[in-house]
Amino acid sequence: MINKVISVCTIRDIETFQLTAQWVSKFIHATKYVVVVPHPEVDIFKSKDLGKYTVVSEDIYSQIADYLNEKLGKNHNRFGWYFQQFIKLSELDDGSDNALNLIWDADTIPMKEINFEKNGKIYFFQGREYNKQYFILIKELLNLSKISRGSFIAQNMPCKVSWIKEFKKEIQTKFKNKNWYEEIIKRIDVNHGAGFSEYETLGTFLLENYSEDIILSKAKWYRGGKKLIGGIENLPDNQKWLSKKYHYVAFEHWDSKHKNIKHILKKILIRYT
Repeated sequence: MINKVISVCTIRDIETFQLTAQWVSKFIHATKYVVVVPHPEVDIFKSKDLGKYTVVSEDIYSQIADYLNEKLGKNHNRFGWYFQQFIKLSELDDGSDNALNLIWDADTIPMKEINFEKNGKIYFFQGREYNKQYFILIKELLNLSKISRGSFIAQNMPCKVSWIKEFKKEIQTKFKNKNWYEEIIKRIDVNHGAGFSEYETLGTFLLENYSEDIILSKAKWYRGGKKLIGGIENLPDNQKWLSKKYHYVAFEHWDSKHKNIKHILKKILIRYT
C-alpha cells in the first residue's frame, strides 16, 4: 500500500485538481494524501472538497525557493515549473525506509483502480518524451546516460523512501554538499526553458540501481484529455469507455479543447476499438 500520495498545485489548476483529488482518493489506496500549494492559496484549497487530501503550504520549502530564485534571475517566469519539481522530490522521503510514496500530478485523473506494487515489484508507467537537455544534466549529476527506451515523464512516479534517500546521498557525497537541491539547481542551464526533469533524473537513477525491483509497465495512459473529450466536466459521462483503454488521463492547462478532424477521428477510433 502507498504510504503517501504527493501532489503540487496552484489556483490555476484548482478546478481540475478538485476532481483529481476525489478520484485519486477513490482509486489509489494510500495512508495519506498531501497537496502542497502557495501559502496565499491555502485557505482557498481547504475550502474545496479534495477527498482525502491534506493541504500544506509550500512555505516549508522557502530555502529551496530562495536558492532557485537566485539561480533563475531574469528567467523567473520558469520559477513555478522548476519549484514544483523540487517540492515533489523533497516530499518523497517521508516515512520509514521501506515505505512507498507516490508523486501524482495535479492535472491527472485516474480512470480506475491503480496498483503500483505487484508480486514484490514496483510498477512505473512510461511516456514518450525526450529532451536532450535533461540527460546532459543527468550525466553531470549521476554520470548516467539514458537507459530506458521510454520516458519516466508519465504524470506519476512511485519511490521507496530508502531509494530517494540514496539518490540525494549520492549527489551530496559526490559534490560534498549537504543540500542535494543546490547541486541540481546550480547545474540547470536556465537558457533552456526546460533544463531539468525530476521524473527523468530520479527514474534513471532508480532503474540503474534497483532494476531488479522495478517493472516498466506497458499500461496505457493519455495526455491530451481536453482534446479527447473536452473539459473535465465531460469526464463522468466518458469514464466508462476511457477506463477500458487507459489507467489515467491528463488534462493539462496548455491542452486545448479545440478538436481538429484528426482528433475527432482518433476519439472515434479509440472509443470503438
